[in-house]
Amino acid sequence: MLRAIVLLLLPLFACVANAQTDGSRDFIARPKIGAAHLTLPSHLTWRASPDADGTYLVSLSLIIDVGSVLRDIRTLSAAALDKAKPCGDLLRVRDAAARLTGATTLGYDLRFHYAKRLCVNGTRWSCPPTSLASSTIALSAIGSRVMVDIRAVNAEPCAIDGTSAALAKFASSKVFKTHTIDLAQQLPPEFRGATVNVRSITFDTPPASPRLRISGDSTMSDQEFRDFTSRVNSARP
Repeated sequence: MLRAIVLLLLPLFACVANAQTDGSRDFIARPKIGAAHLTLPSHLTWRASPDADGTYLVSLSLIIDVGSVLRDIRTLSAAALDKAKPCGDLLRVRDAAARLTGATTLGYDLRFHYAKRLCVNGTRWSCPPTSLASSTIALSAIGSRVMVDIRAVNAEPCAIDGTSAALAKFASSKVFKTHTIDLAQQLPPEFRGATVNVRSITFDTPPASPRLRISGDSTMSDQEFRDFTSRVNSARP
């Protein structure tokens, strides 16, 4: 009789376990690339399964809406790059455009005005070239780190009317470099402290809506998983 009751209750236990190990969450990711602060609507789903060694493998699927980045790239570029020193460098972003070019790449064109201000005997002199920078942005991942590699299309980082070693140095140090984002720091608070491994990263290319899809997983000990499910349950309305 007891055995029959247990068998009848097993499906109920399975449903309870499944409710604890599967979930989803909408949130805003706020990564920083150089001096640019992004605000990205995101949707995360997860599913956990126990391993034979007593640990849990939590599979993650993340969808990030990057439409605002493509739409607002000029504003983001200006906020990150514009500067003006009374006796020094002046930089003003005139225009910028970004477009998806592949599963992990974007094209990025930046047009800006640059001047080197020299103050001599109270008089300010400027030598203003107009600059155009064309680059490719490539995404890759190692562990929990997402690399955003911005590289000039040509050998020189900028095509400049005139010469300026200061501008070339600025472009190389601020723009054309590899920026790193720790994905674990971008996930909802329930996942803070978890070790995340990114398995794949890819854009939905046109004509699909511009979204970035990231899949990965996190291995948790029994206690870590208990803490995780406790945080998930506490966050539920």
